[in-house]
This record gives sequence, C-alpha cells and structure tokens, in this order.
Amino acid sequence: SARQFIGQRPLLIGPITLRQALPGQKSAPGALPPDVDVRQPASFAAAWTLGSIKYLSDEGVHSATYYETVGWKGVMDLDEAALRPKGFPSAPGQVFPVYHLLRAIGEFSGGSSRQLDTSDSLSVIGLALKNKSGQTRILVANMTGRKQPVVVRGLDSAVQISPLFVDPTAQGAATPAESKVVPVSGVAPQLSLDLPPHAILRIDREKK
Repeated sequence: SARQFIGQRPLLIGPITLRQALPGQKSAPGALPPDVDVRQPASFAAAWTLGSIKYLSDEGVHSATYYETVGWKGVMDLDEAALRPKGFPSAPGQVFPVYHLLRAIGEFSGGSSRQLDTSDSLSVIGLALKNKSGQTRILVANMTGRKQPVVVRGLDSAVQISPLFVDPTAQGAATPAESKVVPVSGVAPQLSLDLPPHAILRIDREKK
C-alpha cells in the first residue's frame, strides 16, 4: 500500500516491534509495560523477524528498523535486568535469538537478497542472501510451534549447515550452534531437514 503512494522513491519502515503501546495505554503496578512482549527473548521473535525481513525484501523496501539494542525490547538484555518487574523470561545480560539472526544477515552487508519460495508459507519461510564475493547464505525458519519437515531444492554443491542458535528455553541462553558440512548430490539435488519449533537453519555455500 505504501508503495502505491510513494512510487519508486525509497521506502523506509520503522520502528518494527512485536508489540506497540496504544496512545494513553499504561501498565498496571508491577506489571510489564504494554509495549513489551514476553516473546522477545524467545526463538519465536527471531523466526517472526526473518519472515518480516523476507517479505519486506521481496517488496523492495529500502531499509527497516527493528527493536531497540538492549533491554526487554532489544536484541539482548540489560545487565541489571533482575531489577525489573517479574514476568519477563530472560536473565541479566542474556543474548536473544534475534541477535544471531540480525548478525547472520549483517555479515552479508552490501550483498543482495533473492526471493525464496516455499510450498507452505504459513509454516516455513526462507531468505537467500549473496555477497559480493559470490558466497550464498540461506536462512530457513519454522514459523510454527511444532516440528516441520523441510526439503531444500536447487542446491548444487556441498553446503555448511547449522542451527542459527540453540533454543534459549532449553539451554538458558541463545548461543550459536556448531555447523557441519553436508554433501548434496543426485539428479535433482536437495536437502531434507527437520526443523524444531520456531528454529532457524543457516545454510552456507561457498563460491564454486
């Protein structure tokens, strides 16, 4: 809709957050502010953010601004987070999964994105990135709260594959996961995977 109004001028969108406070809305004593979402430190926020970036990229958005840097509306928590009202599921200084997503995309700064289609866009989405050196990175996210089988087609060489982060609800904090090299072969090269709920998989391919 915005593109219809501005034509081909640069389209900048922000701030983009999980929750926004309505004018005049106030929080109850001891409760979380109305613009704070308890899912901010969860893997859900990272998967949702990847979906947002993917569709804005597909529509040619010039730039988008997400969240704050630190705090319960950011990509990592404050060191003094223990002083805040109860009810927000994070630890002081915790790095959120969305941090690892933005870092993985930021490593391809100056590159380009390519549209990646899925057969069920309500369950799984993907974003393909390519930098000036010819390296390709594919990020695939499970948008649901249940495990999803995924088949990635169109790969023509061995790829390095790893979960983008370890589930913070299982480990206590989101951390990068180890990667492994997976050979891809066959007449119609493809990679079959099982994605945990709201997980994001990183697939890297070097320039051939």
